[in-house]
Amino acid sequence: MQNRIFILSLLFLFTFSISEKSFSQADTAKNIFQIGFVPQYIINHGVRIDFEPTFKQGKQSLQFSPQFYYDENNVYYSDYPSYYYSEQEYEKIVGYGAGLHHKIYIQFIKKWKIYVSYGGEYVRFTMDYKSWQWVDYTEEGLNYLSYELVDVKQNTDRIRADISMGVQFNYVDNLFLDFYIGAGGVYSLNDMNPTSAKPIINDGMYDYAYTGIYIPIGFRFGLRF
Repeated sequence: MQNRIFILSLLFLFTFSISEKSFSQADTAKNIFQIGFVPQYIINHGVRIDFEPTFKQGKQSLQFSPQFYYDENNVYYSDYPSYYYSEQEYEKIVGYGAGLHHKIYIQFIKKWKIYVSYGGEYVRFTMDYKSWQWVDYTEEGLNYLSYELVDVKQNTDRIRADISMGVQFNYVDNLFLDFYIGAGGVYSLNDMNPTSAKPIINDGMYDYAYTGIYIPIGFRFGLRF
């Protein structure tokens, strides 16, 4: 966790390390193209890059946001059934998806642009882990049950929809910084094999398999063309 916070701090400082030079006063008169990076996704082992063309003289835009997640854990499993926290973790997770948002810039104040955004995203996660399960087996013509540690593959389809408000600061000609906050909802559908396995990674609104209220909040930075 400390390493992730350190990386985020470096990214944030880098964004502000370039001195202010100039600001394009023609933003409301021409269309531009923006590419943004959302650093807080690193905390959940993800990468999100926003591709955002503007239209209607730069007063609106469509933000397309492909995402990718990957992480591996060395999980300890005891020889007997237990409730150790480590045994609720995944061994590997892979996720991919994309989001699409419509942004409307409602106010231009010198170097600041205030906007409203609405849209959603879809991400599919595949998690590999082990879980204690009852397993059927046959021996000498008789059927038995054995409580064993089995491999589980959990597929999760996560859908988010939200509306938010943000402020974009164009502090030099080709660079921007963006802060946003909003509200929305998340629905996650879990498909597990074996089906009796207990769902994991669903304790909070930013987890992989969460369903409930969602508050998008964060910042991003990037390039303007």
